[in-house]
Amino acid sequence: MLAFVPPNETWPSGDKIPSNVEKDISSPISKDFAICSEYYRILLLEACLNYLATKWDDVVKIVDADMDRAAATGTALTVPDTISVFKLHQVLEAFGRRGCSERVRALWDLMDKDGDGLLNQVEMDEVVLMSIRPVENALDSFVRDCMGVWPLRRPIPENPHDSAKEEEEMHPEKKGRYQRWKEQRIEKKAEKTFLKLFHKAVKRHFEIDVEVAHRLRCCYAWAEKEHQEGKVNSILVDSSSAVDADGTHHDKTSSVGGNSTGGGGGGLFSGGRKRYVELDPKISYIEFRQVQKGIFPHLDRVSEELCNGFKEELWIIQGKRRQNAVLKRESLAFLIVVSLLDLGITLS
Repeated sequence: MLAFVPPNETWPSGDKIPSNVEKDISSPISKDFAICSEYYRILLLEACLNYLATKWDDVVKIVDADMDRAAATGTALTVPDTISVFKLHQVLEAFGRRGCSERVRALWDLMDKDGDGLLNQVEMDEVVLMSIRPVENALDSFVRDCMGVWPLRRPIPENPHDSAKEEEEMHPEKKGRYQRWKEQRIEKKAEKTFLKLFHKAVKRHFEIDVEVAHRLRCCYAWAEKEHQEGKVNSILVDSSSAVDADGTHHDKTSSVGGNSTGGGGGGLFSGGRKRYVELDPKISYIEFRQVQKGIFPHLDRVSEELCNGFKEELWIIQGKRRQNAVLKRESLAFLIVVSLLDLGITLS
């Protein structure tokens, strides 16, 4: 047995606790924690791949603002049918080994199809959602898998080597058949309720509690954008645009307010139906990051936020149950008092 040494104290010899002894003491906890962490990372990778597979069209899609910008400069855009393997590898590495901010940065580069480091507001919103949704799915799967490790309603024994409890767990047939059936039924009902509540809390936390859409609008509006000097550019676009079979977009534009005229020709009084288009400035990751730290800090701790949201949901349910119990008790007391008064009036 090792001698007990209080925290921040030294051994009798005057030296600090040896590193090998400290490692042996903490190894039972750190080893299990490392295994759970690695398994959670695997679930994150799986959830990321599944989510990206459903969002292929959003990744390769060319937004309307980029089409109008290309038309203003006379450039023909083609919808890509492939993505960069290097950028995809960076996304998978971020989900498998790195933190929340690195995931956003890797997805930002993946959505940046022209390589200028700038994204439109729609693309920025999509990047943030793509960094949150896989974490929600992975955490939900992780909790479901944990249900199979230890029963939900059974407390964890303080001494796992207790022979009596071990004997009871290894030989459940000693209990009656009706008792075993009743315990299994209660356990299944509790697990079903718990998983349903957890899934609901995870899916609604960022959307309703955090209000991610509102925070993203504030991040984009308050960011100091250098693109277009942070101003909205207006251009006159000829609506007689065409799309080739290979996905190439052709459009005729003419500029308004000093913008360059498109290569397709067509001045302000040229034929064809025209429409005004307002092009919002793009935003870079550095500009987004500067305002996101203050407006949307939840993005740097997605898993922690989801767990805190579930904890708050449990508190709310417990509070409602206590409130309902008090209401029932007070209602019952009120009815008893009214009945006694009515009985007294009748007898008198």
